[in-house]
Amino acid sequence: MSDEVPPDWEALLPPVLAEIARVAGLRAAILIGAHKIGRIYIPTADRLKPDHWLAELIGMEAARTLSVGLGHGALDIPPAVQWRSRRRKQWEAMQRMTAEGASLTEIARALGVDRSTARRARRRPAPVQLPLFERRQRDDNR
Repeated sequence: MSDEVPPDWEALLPPVLAEIARVAGLRAAILIGAHKIGRIYIPTADRLKPDHWLAELIGMEAARTLSVGLGHGALDIPPAVQWRSRRRKQWEAMQRMTAEGASLTEIARALGVDRSTARRARRRPAPVQLPLFERRQRDDNR
């Protein structure tokens, strides 16, 4: 996996993880998002040791880059469930690119997904969220 952030991924990640991706790479952002939820603390680069959870998770070099790039302090990592709406946007982007004539490879590269994911998006529409309540037109003569 490349540490370079694919063009449309920044919009699909929660803002804090998008910032981590810009500073320390997409791999670091995904690992932190997958393994940590809630408040995390980034130590200063000089206090970062190889046995610190951050260095063990993303590697010492990426952890130092993150510490220097973002500065030390607390970050709030959202639960992965919030990524669902972003996945829907990604699915819609895959369908839009398909309609525009993009190849599976172009879609996969642009959105950072596997070709098989792009193929599934080509075959079926994005899931539709049904309204919880029926919308009724208001009668203004009441």
